[in-house]
Amino acid sequence: MGSAAASLGSPVVLARTLQEAREAGMDETSLLKIRGDEPWDERPRLWSRIMRAIRIDGFPIRVAQRYSAGEIGPLGLTAQVAPDLRSAFERLLQHQHVLAGTVLSRMRDDVERGITIFEILPVEGGDLGGRCRREMMIATGIQFARDITGVRVRPRRVCFRHAEPNDPREHEEFFDAEIRFDADYDGLEFDRDTLAIPLPGADADLSQFLVAHLRALAGDPPAAAATLQGLVRQAIGRRLGNSTLAMSALAQELGMSTRTLRRRLLEQQTSYHDILDRVRRELADELLDDPSHKLSEVAFLLGFSDASAFHRAYVRWTGHTPASRRRAWWPAPAGIPARSA
Repeated sequence: MGSAAASLGSPVVLARTLQEAREAGMDETSLLKIRGDEPWDERPRLWSRIMRAIRIDGFPIRVAQRYSAGEIGPLGLTAQVAPDLRSAFERLLQHQHVLAGTVLSRMRDDVERGITIFEILPVEGGDLGGRCRREMMIATGIQFARDITGVRVRPRRVCFRHAEPNDPREHEEFFDAEIRFDADYDGLEFDRDTLAIPLPGADADLSQFLVAHLRALAGDPPAAAATLQGLVRQAIGRRLGNSTLAMSALAQELGMSTRTLRRRLLEQQTSYHDILDRVRRELADELLDDPSHKLSEVAFLLGFSDASAFHRAYVRWTGHTPASRRRAWWPAPAGIPARSA
């Protein structure tokens, strides 16, 4: 995957931004200083220049409203023929490096809250330009959803890590949902019903063809993601309760640097800690259902520092305590307290 692939959508996004800036009153002299072929890592600086020139808090929202899924070529079309909105988002994220040359976002489920989070990763810094670029990308996610479904999709919540702008009216009108500033991450929260909205352009045969085309365009071996994540899972399984679970040690075992492992997992919209969490979660119930293991032993076997750390993690995963899981499966005989430590 090279610069040709990365150029599929970026000129369109920049052209849309510059056209909106012109209409917002940015002077032509300043606009002419922008070449139009700046790489992605220079875009936040361009946004800073534009925002300081026009001073309109809602500018990123205006840019997003110009978005059309058809503008990003094969990637947009592949998303449009998916069966539902969730599948469309998953395709965009899986192949986002074809469009941008890097990974800018991910999607993750929050099982406890019954939501799915579409998160913009903090790869562009917290300055004015990076902040506004993330606002634009978040708003573009909603505009994309509305474009391909034909429905005025509303997220459950919109989250921004930065403080509320002086004039958030355009944000409020566009999103038509709760907006939380000073949040823990930048992104959107969706409920299951919203992501289950069927797409009017769904086409199974065309979908299969386009997904294969994107994989070939990106130069990705079909099973590369599954292979790497499988290797990480196996290495974690070998280390639980026996060796350090530090990412650096595991990366060394796999023959790569920590930085390379982090980047390759990020490209697959996951992380070392996400995989570690899943492995521990899957083993936790199996160990808890064996009454021969005390809770402290279960914690040790899962690689936690102590029982309290395991307790907190298990509550986060399931909404229940480890002890309650154990009591549900192995209730203590009358008059005998349950064994837990």
